[in-house]
Amino acid sequence: GLPKYPDTGAPRQSTCTSKASTSFAGDFTGVSAAFIGTLRSGGDTIYSLVLDGFVIWLVGVPLAALGAFFFMLPIQWVYLLVLSEELTKFILGLMRYFSRKWINNLTQSV
Repeated sequence: GLPKYPDTGAPRQSTCTSKASTSFAGDFTGVSAAFIGTLRSGGDTIYSLVLDGFVIWLVGVPLAALGAFFFMLPIQWVYLLVLSEELTKFILGLMRYFSRKWINNLTQSV
């Protein structure tokens, strides 16, 4: 028959870590998208572009590469590092929102 191995609990721990990281990051994904949408609707499209495009390459990708190739972290932690860009976008978007620099008059005078 099949060899019997002791139950180490590793799959359960892996699943719990994965679910926790996904739910944690999921909260920031929706909120950061809402902030970026608000900034865009106020006419602050350049800042939104920088926030969306550059944060991925300056935060998410380097942290994921470090976690995967340098620190040899498990995939759940690398995924969490990838999603750290959402936390960064959330913080930067929140700061921009409260600065009120994103509000532009988008109407034309008649």
